[in-house]
Amino acid sequence: MNTPAACLDKTAMRPLLAQLLTLHKHVCEHAEARVAIYRKTNLTTEFPDGVLNLARYLALRSHDLRSLQDALSKHGFSSLGRSEASISDNLNQVINLLCCLLDEIPPEDISKQVLSAEAGRIKLTQNTATLLGEPPINRGVHIMVTLPSEARYDYPLVKSLVEAGMSCARINCAHDTKKAWAEMVKNVRRAAKEASLPCRIMMDLAGQKIRTGPIEAGPKVHHIKVSYDEFGETLIPGQIQIITKSTFSPSVNGNVFQIAFDDDIHAQLGINDTLEFKDNRGKHRQLLITSRDDNCVLACSLRGAYITDKTHFKLNKRNKRNKKNNHLRKITIS
Repeated sequence: MNTPAACLDKTAMRPLLAQLLTLHKHVCEHAEARVAIYRKTNLTTEFPDGVLNLARYLALRSHDLRSLQDALSKHGFSSLGRSEASISDNLNQVINLLCCLLDEIPPEDISKQVLSAEAGRIKLTQNTATLLGEPPINRGVHIMVTLPSEARYDYPLVKSLVEAGMSCARINCAHDTKKAWAEMVKNVRRAAKEASLPCRIMMDLAGQKIRTGPIEAGPKVHHIKVSYDEFGETLIPGQIQIITKSTFSPSVNGNVFQIAFDDDIHAQLGINDTLEFKDNRGKHRQLLITSRDDNCVLACSLRGAYITDKTHFKLNKRNKRNKKNNHLRKITIS
């Protein structure tokens, strides 16, 4: 009769153990580096155990753990999904169990831990109560609601939230103003007092914003749009009006975009001539001239393209005996 240990897929467990050991090393090293920064910016070099545990939690969550968690659950191990109370203890237990099943000796640092799982859960409960207050009697969790801007003047809205069970009102300081925040706080405290229900207020400070200074405008871009059917065949080609620079004004004539060439180049454009170019993505494209009058030339494209005022065009005349190509160096677009 096979024993449970004999039924284990040890071949699959060995790479799983190696992955956990690598994760454990990364978590410890990055946590120590983070705490070292804390020490440099604080007067004390001593921190509660929870600080290192938090640093390890942040290091752990910097990884995408989904595939690892699936593999752990498949073999009946903890998936590390609720390890926030004691990261090291949870990781160590899984690694020790795998080493035992594979008849391997765990590394020495695996036995070291900051908090036991039980002590971590107790500490987490205490800190939660300190931050958010004791949980409501009729449920084991708090309900935090991010207040909308309307909460500054819509007192009935705030009162309904408190009466519905909001025990923590979050104010996002990335939005609104100091005056608006003060009015939200006033409404929350009034509603909590009238309802005889506790409701704490959390001010979520706005994070740093990247300040790059003035940014130079890039080239203006136009998308030549083409409509296709379900088979990829062109239904409606993209259209462009080509006019002379002397008559150009930065506008769109109806649904057709306008570009301008020098007057002498414009005069050379004839029906069935083509304008070859590379669009802004480096795609080879072509405009076919379909009609013209003295001031306006209409061209179409069977494929979508992006053009800018830096796009270079090459004119191919419809008369094949004329081998000469005219390179149009620059256009003007709105």
